[in-house]
Amino acid sequence: MHRNLGLSVQQQLLAGAAAIVMVASASPAMAQTRSFDVPAGPATTSVPELARQAGIQILAGGEAVKSKRTNAVRGSYTVEEALRVLLDGTGLRANVSANDIVTIVPDGQAVSSAAPASSGDHGLGEIVVTARYVAENIQDTPIAITAKTNEQLEAANVTNVGTLGAVVPNLQTVPGDAQSAGTPRISLRGVQQGASSSIAVPPAVAIYTDDIYHSTTAGSELDFTDVDRIEVNRGPQSTLSGNASIAGSIKLHTVDPKGDGSGYISLAYGTRNHMEASGAVDIGLSSTLSLRAFGHYETQTGFGNQLDFTCMMNKNGTPERAGTLPYFQPDSGRKDCIIGHTGGGKTAVGQVKLRWQPTEDIDLILTARHRQEDLEGTPEVAIFYPEGCVQPVPGYPSGIGPQPCTTSGGNQVYHLAT
Repeated sequence: MHRNLGLSVQQQLLAGAAAIVMVASASPAMAQTRSFDVPAGPATTSVPELARQAGIQILAGGEAVKSKRTNAVRGSYTVEEALRVLLDGTGLRANVSANDIVTIVPDGQAVSSAAPASSGDHGLGEIVVTARYVAENIQDTPIAITAKTNEQLEAANVTNVGTLGAVVPNLQTVPGDAQSAGTPRISLRGVQQGASSSIAVPPAVAIYTDDIYHSTTAGSELDFTDVDRIEVNRGPQSTLSGNASIAGSIKLHTVDPKGDGSGYISLAYGTRNHMEASGAVDIGLSSTLSLRAFGHYETQTGFGNQLDFTCMMNKNGTPERAGTLPYFQPDSGRKDCIIGHTGGGKTAVGQVKLRWQPTEDIDLILTARHRQEDLEGTPEVAIFYPEGCVQPVPGYPSGIGPQPCTTSGGNQVYHLAT
């Protein structure tokens, strides 16, 4: 059950941009007064022009500014004031990070340039997180925390936990593979969670999806389809995230149902038969009941080839090396001796959320989620093959191979047996 958090926070949670609205208090660069001459026109041209005249960086996704027209900005304004004038009545909102990077996102309620700025948010908003299981401004949260929106993750092409380290300071991640059962290597604050997928090994970084704990390292390379925001809380976080969070926790928050009839579908195709499809739909079942479902499917052929040895020896003109070993597959010759691949595979995930809001003070969400992986073998490359040898033994008074033989006794016995 979630208590009513107040109108302003509730509006942010329901805004199309996501539940996390990124903005910090005014910095000196944002508070500087500049002379602007930006004509009214399409947002795709006026937003970059204002960024050029203000000397700041503005990030705006194509869908956010598509078909939007902005206001003219002429005269002397601070950068914050110029942004409010530019976007007044457009349904867009300017969010400012601590390093003066501005993100333009849709907003359910337009930011009015005439409205006086409050003392706390300077008219731009706040960063809302739920690391302590209550919605609060990240500036007031006494935790070392990094929050990323879905827009930021998409812009950086960060698609799962295994690539999250690319956008989060002090977090190092290495994607998992078939050998590790989809277990990524995660290092946070000097504590490393290895690639062991054993259920006997507790995680060092706790991973949650909508505050539901992922209890093992196996299969923890969760993808970010339909994610609203990601929160990385640096550890130790035993009080808030359980004992298996000595390094910290990674929390995925997916989009909650709104019942507004919205949805999307995305298709992609790439090299090595990379095919990807994802989509979501949000349906209102009644005035108090809504449902949101999403799915994601991805497949790609591996970059490593598995070869039929006998076929390759015949192809190379050295059939004697194959001896009497038969073809692995009768039709290998018609497939250029390729009998399989390594490094690819298939992944699929689906989720359904049912939300019931009978009163303003009651908000119940029921979630069902399924994820499946079918990964090809991990590709491995032999750097070199050491020449085998055996020290002089009965039957081989001169030994075998280069002498003196310095390999281990076990290797010598194996080489002698083969």
